[in-house]
Amino acid sequence: MGQDAAEWLEPDDGKLSRPVLRGERSRKAPNLPGQLQEYDLMVRAIALYSIVAWRILWMTYQVREDPDQPCSVVFSPEEEEAFRKVYERQRPKKGPRSQPLAPDHRLTLGEAMHTMAKLGGFLGRKSDGEPGVKTLWRGYRALQLIVLGMQLASSEHLGP
Repeated sequence: MGQDAAEWLEPDDGKLSRPVLRGERSRKAPNLPGQLQEYDLMVRAIALYSIVAWRILWMTYQVREDPDQPCSVVFSPEEEEAFRKVYERQRPKKGPRSQPLAPDHRLTLGEAMHTMAKLGGFLGRKSDGEPGVKTLWRGYRALQLIVLGMQLASSEHLGP
């Protein structure tokens, strides 16, 4: 299965699958076993990224339905803790929103999604509208790396 097949699998409006398939393509193998290996890798990548794409789509529907619900409805406690730390760092240094968060403040789903979008490159200006799927994908990937870093930093087995 070569590059033509990978392009055939891409939907016309599927912004979620395009960066994935481009990154997963390998050179066309000259023999049949190589082609089967390439096909197997592509099937695995599509399966994994379909799950992530579904989750991001579900998150966007949840935030549209009720942006004021707690982010714990969608995100794990580790992700919620990472959001809180990133959210506090993204707050302005001056102005009315510069006050630190109260210790008992729970982030809403709308705040969490905007924080995730900012991790993906969303600027959040007045005229920008809502973040797109591609930006949320990038932000979700960055969030997972932050969560992994926090888990590694808190583990007891630091060092060689």
